[in-house]
Amino acid sequence: MNLTDPLILLMFAIGGLSLIVVLIILSKTTTEKSKETKEKTTPEMLGFVEHISVGNKELAQYNYDKALEHFERALAFRKNDPSIQFKIARIHLYKEDYGNAIVAFRRVLEIEPKKLEAHYELARIYRIQQKHGDAHQSLDAVLKAQPGHEEALKMKVSMLATEGRHTDAKPFLGKLVEVSPSNRQYREQYADVLKNSGEPEQAVSLYEELVSLDKGNEHYYRCKMGQAFFDLGNYEQAKTCFEPTFNSRAPESQDPKIQETMAACLCNLGVQYQGEGALDEAIQLYKQALDYNEANEDILYNLGKALKDKGELNEAIRYFKEALEQNPKDADSCYELAKVYDAQGNLQEAERFYKTCFGLDPAFSPAAYGLGTLCGLQGNYSEAVKYLTEAVKLDPKYIDAIYNLAVCQDKLEHKKKALQLYKKVLELDKSHVEARSNLALLQQDLQK
Repeated sequence: MNLTDPLILLMFAIGGLSLIVVLIILSKTTTEKSKETKEKTTPEMLGFVEHISVGNKELAQYNYDKALEHFERALAFRKNDPSIQFKIARIHLYKEDYGNAIVAFRRVLEIEPKKLEAHYELARIYRIQQKHGDAHQSLDAVLKAQPGHEEALKMKVSMLATEGRHTDAKPFLGKLVEVSPSNRQYREQYADVLKNSGEPEQAVSLYEELVSLDKGNEHYYRCKMGQAFFDLGNYEQAKTCFEPTFNSRAPESQDPKIQETMAACLCNLGVQYQGEGALDEAIQLYKQALDYNEANEDILYNLGKALKDKGELNEAIRYFKEALEQNPKDADSCYELAKVYDAQGNLQEAERFYKTCFGLDPAFSPAAYGLGTLCGLQGNYSEAVKYLTEAVKLDPKYIDAIYNLAVCQDKLEHKKKALQLYKKVLELDKSHVEARSNLALLQQDLQK
């Protein structure tokens, strides 16, 4: 046989092609039978273990509907299996089908009341639905059984913060710090809540611990510690906490709130020194405070008062006027300006600022007194009586106002009114020499 014969080659080719066709037909038939067999066994013919296995695989691939179908079929084998019920509940949660999720989680708890994670998941759902009361109840069930359940504690704290119940969050934050002592976030939250709820001493201790735990954020925690000392009224310690931040020009030094607190700290220290008569130290502190908050009317006002007390009246006028620029309705600065101009003999300006002050605050008795006294010194006794009467009306025990009113009534020849007023002064202050002397002279005049 000659294999090179074209006819023979053709026969071989046809035979080979036939074989290939037969193989393809056989393969297709086998595949269809395999597919048919698979369809017949999915999912009706699977057993419990197979349903769980397939359900887990589908769940891992986020095929929630298929996974749910297999887990529900698995329940036919073990109706009261809490682990299957829990998987079903979780799938409803993933699908955001909260109604069915709640039913399923409650079913888990009917079967296994101590299943803490079911309580926790219910709390998550209730929180999403804004049912905070139910959420708290579920979390309380978790924490009663396991006080150190970190996730439940975190959710409890977060919910209380959202509700503005920061003080109520304290015990849960304390527990979080106990459960996870190396967690700086919990410690900081706890310190912040303590500081804001009136327990700055404990907050200081926690901030000190944070400084030692996290040197990279030392300035950040020192500033918080400074705020806690400030709240305690310990301005010297607060200043000590803030100073390194500003000296090193750390990023926190650019925070307007920290700058304001530093300024307030220095200002309050200045008030303390001024109260002790240390005017130079007070003035220095006020000027330092202005470096951090140059437009603060309180600092400007206090600096003006310290300069006035030291006798530097022109400088005092400058700062009182700057305070008024920041707050044109500041009656205190108007009053102090009036007193300074009065002391300088500039009665026109003194009267202007007394009147401005009294106009801004009609209940400010010292302004009425100052204005009445100024009118009296200028011989305008009728006007003086008007303002001094108002001062006494506002403050019935204002001895200086009562005395000056008596003098003005005396000058107006209202002897009986003056007599009663001198007596009133002596009722309030038996050692008032001028009132006693004037009363004696007035009584002599009335006896003539």
